[in-house]
Amino acid sequence: DQIRLLLVMEEAPSFMPENLDGDAADKAKELRSWITRIVQELRKYGVSCCFVAQSASAFRRDAGEIRKNIRLWIYMRTQDPTELGKMPKGVAGKVVDLKVGEAVIKIVLRRSL
Repeated sequence: DQIRLLLVMEEAPSFMPENLDGDAADKAKELRSWITRIVQELRKYGVSCCFVAQSASAFRRDAGEIRKNIRLWIYMRTQDPTELGKMPKGVAGKVVDLKVGEAVIKIVLRRSL
């Protein structure tokens, strides 16, 4: 399993809009479903995706399939209590003391079936 191409999606929350009503909410849900499917299919061909956002809360809990497939998390410095509350406890305690240019990297390892 080798990465042949890395597709970077800056401002990822734009692809996963929230706080929408009616038909727009249905379309946003469908879009998240398509993104999930595309990411799963691309992985078969050595293409990995990188979703970039300015805040930890951008990756909402109901984007479960996308969150479930994230293997590498990079957290930068923040002291915002809301943002810290969205991070794993071990990470949140470390990011408040980071200096400019430093990050906490969390790698999620999973066994192959």
